[in-house]
Amino acid sequence: MQDKILLETKNLAVGYPKNTLLEHLILQLYAGELVGLIGRNGTGKSTLLRTLAGLHPALNGHITLLNKDLNSLSPSQRAKNISIVLSNDDTASNTLTVGQVAALGRFPYTGFLGRLSKEDTAIIRNALEKVGLAHKADVPFGELSDGERQRTMIARALSQNTSILLLDEPTAHLDLHNKTALMLLLRGLAKDTGKAILLTSHDLELTLQTADKLWVLDQQKISRGVPEDLILNHRITEAFGNERFHFDEQTGGFRVNHPQKRSIRVSGDGETVLWTRRALQRNGYGISDQVSDWEVKCLGLHQWQLTGTDRNMDETADNIENLLYLLQVWETDRKE
Repeated sequence: MQDKILLETKNLAVGYPKNTLLEHLILQLYAGELVGLIGRNGTGKSTLLRTLAGLHPALNGHITLLNKDLNSLSPSQRAKNISIVLSNDDTASNTLTVGQVAALGRFPYTGFLGRLSKEDTAIIRNALEKVGLAHKADVPFGELSDGERQRTMIARALSQNTSILLLDEPTAHLDLHNKTALMLLLRGLAKDTGKAILLTSHDLELTLQTADKLWVLDQQKISRGVPEDLILNHRITEAFGNERFHFDEQTGGFRVNHPQKRSIRVSGDGETVLWTRRALQRNGYGISDQVSDWEVKCLGLHQWQLTGTDRNMDETADNIENLLYLLQVWETDRKE
């Protein structure tokens, strides 16, 4: 991990004249790092991103880009140092080819006529190769899948050849396979090119597993650090937990808070116990390590034993679906 600061803020306030979203921000973006900017809707993620790019005026404070005040730089100078990919960006025409969309990133360098030099062409080609789309350079942008369109827009940003890359919800509208591939691509780009990459995301669990650092927005404040420190300091729980779900600090995932029926003791070893517990919790059962009236023993991959001391009986199931059915029957009998 490199320690060169590419962008820094001091006492930054972000928002609108009558609505301050964030204030007193002291932030740093380091070379070679992928940073995830996460928080609930309305906390100011996109506004902060646009402010750092110089597209939205700051309410107060300073932004320093490569040791220069951002406000002192011309639009062309900013464009040579910061590239941004906004969510639902519709600036690329569907009739342009993938190569032509990527070439738009060279606008700060090509002059008024927009003529591409051999160097420009090589940079564009390299950007397409990095996102795995060099073979589709001549394909119309409108014929691409959502994942390919997003990678094309990232290629356009890479063609700008900037040291900082900002992305607003780059994984929106993508399936899990493409979300994961894109996040790993961005992580690799940060490491391989030394760029600082900052992205906003609602894919919290994926961001926790791929980002070097997190900026967590909560109640007009930002908590910063590596994901594991923020989990141990309960910052993720505080920012996202509510009465409907909570962040499980043991597993690093979010859990729905189902209405509880009763507690069941679950015993056994291995992944069978893990997924049995998950199934029971999803169906409203509390999991207890203490002696309980009802107990589930995981005897192997395809055998579960359900014991009810209050019923003086036990039954077996050969899969979790059957186990849940038996519990439903027992619950019905108890009510009757």
